[in-house]
Amino acid sequence: MHYIAKKYNVMKILDKHILKEITIPILLSLYLLVFLFLVADLFDHLDEIIRNNTTLKDLIIYYLYLTPFAFAQTVSWATLLGITYLFTTFKRHGEIIAMKACGLKMTQIAAPIFFLGLLLSVVTFFVDEHVVPYTLTIAQNIKKEKIDMKPQQIKINTINNTALLSHNRQYFIKRFDVENSQLEDIRIHILDESNLVQRKIVAQRGKWLNGVWVLNDVAIYQLDTKGHIVGEPEVAVSKSFPEFIEKPRDFIEASIDSTLLSSKKLEAHIKRLKDNGLSVTDELAAFHHKRAFPWQSLVIMFITIPFLGRTGNVRESLAKKILLCLICVLSYHVFSAVFLALGKSGILFPFVSAWLASFLFTVGGICFFEKANY
Repeated sequence: MHYIAKKYNVMKILDKHILKEITIPILLSLYLLVFLFLVADLFDHLDEIIRNNTTLKDLIIYYLYLTPFAFAQTVSWATLLGITYLFTTFKRHGEIIAMKACGLKMTQIAAPIFFLGLLLSVVTFFVDEHVVPYTLTIAQNIKKEKIDMKPQQIKINTINNTALLSHNRQYFIKRFDVENSQLEDIRIHILDESNLVQRKIVAQRGKWLNGVWVLNDVAIYQLDTKGHIVGEPEVAVSKSFPEFIEKPRDFIEASIDSTLLSSKKLEAHIKRLKDNGLSVTDELAAFHHKRAFPWQSLVIMFITIPFLGRTGNVRESLAKKILLCLICVLSYHVFSAVFLALGKSGILFPFVSAWLASFLFTVGGICFFEKANY
């Protein structure tokens, strides 16, 4: 019992030592990467800042609100730098060899590192879910009003799955041809004072003509308080709706950016689109990616630790191991982006497209852990 208690105390001291040695470089790397992210953004908009005489106060507020987004985007790379520094230090002082000589497995050595990775992932999930949607929206508004100081130019030709709530109307548009100001596959809900749908307008196409929306192949349904259709629908080949005062730019600005929504709000948006018969493949892929994204730090630990922790092959230099880890991590991010694109295009299931890269690289890392014991 005395031997077990002594070994337990030694493990506690060792875990604290490893946790301290990995936490500091990760935090310093995170600070550096966030700083570089903000500096890169500053230089990217330097022309506009000088031209529009943006005040120092506005810049400080803008970059403060941009910081949580920068944190979420760089934390996984800070994890890579921190782990690389840790194992480089351990190798220089022979600490990994000493730990293995005492009979410790690589999984035991890495346990406190994985604990920190889990903690980082939880923090990243919280920031990305509850902080970034709020702060990034404010940052973009400040950028538009104080830095750009000009109307946003339209750089896209079509927008899919637009939802817009304006006055007492809900618009659900499957496709919006920006260049021609033309809507396709339209669902419009007219709400009463209790926010219940009293009329539903369905149209195949709509066009902005001389300041008025003209809808084609229109059917107008009257609904009771329970949402049931009352009587026969009013049908028209073409009908003008001067009461619809929303302009084409309102539909452009209403297009959903998933980074500005929490996963809960994005899920509600997907449900609304589904209820109106619109395709949600793109949104579902973005939703599952939003759930998978915060766990990248933990996945990177599974990728890198088995390679950096190996000590048996003396001919395998540390520089070679670091280069291999960098290639693996870059491959992981490339595969994540490719799988996400395949999910948005409908080739892969949205859930699979978001988690497949993390699953493959995590399993691959686990398979190499046995070799890391030597």
